[in-house]
Amino acid sequence: MDLKALVAPVEAAMRATRQKVLDAYRSQADPERFKKDGSPVTDLDLELERDLAAALLPLEPSWGLFGEESGTLRAGTPTWHLDPVDGTANFSRRIGVFGCQLALVDGDTPLFAAVYEPLLDEFTWAAQGLGTWHEGRRVHMPERPSKHAVICVDISSSGLFAERPELLMTCLLYT
Repeated sequence: MDLKALVAPVEAAMRATRQKVLDAYRSQADPERFKKDGSPVTDLDLELERDLAAALLPLEPSWGLFGEESGTLRAGTPTWHLDPVDGTANFSRRIGVFGCQLALVDGDTPLFAAVYEPLLDEFTWAAQGLGTWHEGRRVHMPERPSKHAVICVDISSSGLFAERPELLMTCLLYT
């Protein structure tokens, strides 16, 4: 599987969402709606998921796609996992920390991932064996001890830490 061949079509699909995001961000916010799990959802989440699914599904007919908003759109392996607006609560409150994220996963093995930040118009991708790239430049992380790590945790009303709060303490103790 040529993971590098995914970069151009994924980047094009993600960047193609920018104008819709900017228009929605500048307009009046959607009324707040919530999914069964308690997380917020907007019209933009649903629209971008449809747009991105339409771009990703033709890349390989045997691959699956799971969207955060719609669930399984197509079964298959490996599977795309798509979050069209990661940080919907921020987006809906007009806090500029949100983006589009996707990953191609084979079982428990991540193969390819990408993040697009539409307000900044910045694209970052990583692939198994190819490293991480941001705006066309290879990202290199300096060697440093874990005690110098910066850890950010989102403690929302749903998700992993809400379901298993003991993990938060484990993370804090680890550092």
